[in-house]
Amino acid sequence: MTEGIRIVIVEITSKSSAPPPVPSTQPVLQKPLPTNLPGKSQKTKEEWIEEGNRFGDLKQYSEALAAYEQAIRLDPNDAVAFATKGYALYELKRFEEALAACEQAIRLDPNYAAAYNNKGWALNGLNRKREAELAFNKARQLGYSG
Repeated sequence: MTEGIRIVIVEITSKSSAPPPVPSTQPVLQKPLPTNLPGKSQKTKEEWIEEGNRFGDLKQYSEALAAYEQAIRLDPNDAVAFATKGYALYELKRFEEALAACEQAIRLDPNYAAAYNNKGWALNGLNRKREAELAFNKARQLGYSG
């Protein structure tokens, strides 16, 4: 008798198909989750620049540089962010990079006096005194008095 029951069970299980999948009760996400932390808002370009300036005032130029780079990431056409990045790089003695940042600031805003002043400092760091003097003069012509 038990042999007969076993045969029937084997026949039933071999003929039955797998149970249908249970639908998920989780909603399908239509857009990616935000990458910022809950309750935290993203800083604006202006807030990053201000943070960089505060670090610069504290002579923490690596931190200032990181803040200016965040501002540039948000707005790659901001002359102020590039000029201040140039000054932070100058203070870190990374003169070639400082010069490049200041020149980008000038390309973005040819009348930005502080960018010419910072370019002068970068050129001084590279021992290019004559070019530095020209940059300082241009800054003064544009009204720089810092």
